[in-house]
Amino acid sequence: MATDIAFVVGCMAILGSRIPNGLRVMLLSLAIADDIGAVLVIAIGYTEQIHIVALGLSFLGIGLFILLLKTGVRNNLVYLFVGTSIWLGFHESGVHATVAGVIVGLLTPTRRDVRRARLNFIIQRTLYFMQGDHWKNPAKRYAKLRQMERYARETLSPLERLETELHPWVGFLIMPLFALANAGVVIQVADITMPVATATMLSLMLAGQTDRNFCFSWLAVKARLAQLPEGVTWTLLLGGGMLGGIGFTMAIFIAGLALDGHLLNHAKIGIMIGSLLSAVFGMALILLCSRQRKTSTNGKNLS
Repeated sequence: MATDIAFVVGCMAILGSRIPNGLRVMLLSLAIADDIGAVLVIAIGYTEQIHIVALGLSFLGIGLFILLLKTGVRNNLVYLFVGTSIWLGFHESGVHATVAGVIVGLLTPTRRDVRRARLNFIIQRTLYFMQGDHWKNPAKRYAKLRQMERYARETLSPLERLETELHPWVGFLIMPLFALANAGVVIQVADITMPVATATMLSLMLAGQTDRNFCFSWLAVKARLAQLPEGVTWTLLLGGGMLGGIGFTMAIFIAGLALDGHLLNHAKIGIMIGSLLSAVFGMALILLCSRQRKTSTNGKNLS
């Protein structure tokens, strides 16, 4: 574990239109679910001792968070304080604090508080106000503009706002620091053949990701529980499954919890090589399918 969302998105960006939208959505959904699975593994598998009082306070914080949402509180500082309290509670309980981030993220509302029609009405009223004499009054002008600013902000859901505002910090600062802090490894050729390195590499490429993604998708389709997305063939799905073998940040994080010393070093090498090979083979297979499909389409058009 686990599929690294950032690298999968990067590979899909390189492939561009060669990757069908159905496979794109499927891979992103898989990567998100895989990260949540990794967090559950951390919570269940690597919690040595649980302090009930601290855990109970964490759940009280979650209840307070939900209550604030239900009562319509919109102050971000309040949610920041409660969210931090939940994180500290999990941290002191012995359960890995990563779980707190996932819970708060899942609780963040996706519903907009202001509809477009309401915003349009506020904008028109502000424009009408600008044409009158009251516009010269600094206090009234400030109040009217602040009102329009607030309504404009709330036409986006809290989740959309947080995603937009935090993305530059996460993408360009937090994630690189997290990756660099966890990836420090001395690479030696002899270490590549070590059992942990080989097992980790093969599990990412084959048993852990590709076979799991492909086989379970095949079973779901054959059992008529699901169907292949439009434009996605079994070969493309196999290539997508290989891309699912790209694991970096969370995989190294879990390795750091499970292993130490030389074994951790070997696991990191296996993760890096397995992720690289998964990306290369997955993209190559998708490119090959894309070319075959293009050739087949051109042949039909000519005939």
